[in-house]
Amino acid sequence: MQVPATANKILDREKIRLKLERMAFRALELAYGDKELVVIGIESGGFILAKSLAAVMQAHDAQKKIEVTSLYINKREPLSEEIRLGTNIVLNGKV
Repeated sequence: MQVPATANKILDREKIRLKLERMAFRALELAYGDKELVVIGIESGGFILAKSLAAVMQAHDAQKKIEVTSLYINKREPLSEEIRLGTNIVLNGKV
């Protein structure tokens, strides 16, 4: 993907890292005491973010089982197709 020459940089690499860290800590705070956590990202960009977020969370809490999957939804016409998870992951009883 090529970035247009007229694009403005919103966040640099360090600020992105700090935002990911903060989101990861907040998610871990909300899931305190739970043994398993599922991170779901909307395809395709959201899934990339979900994997990055899960990696940061796992680095800070190696005891917690963190699973990552994607979610497909037709963004232009959400009611036209079935919403699908990327893997056959069981969500019952998980945060």
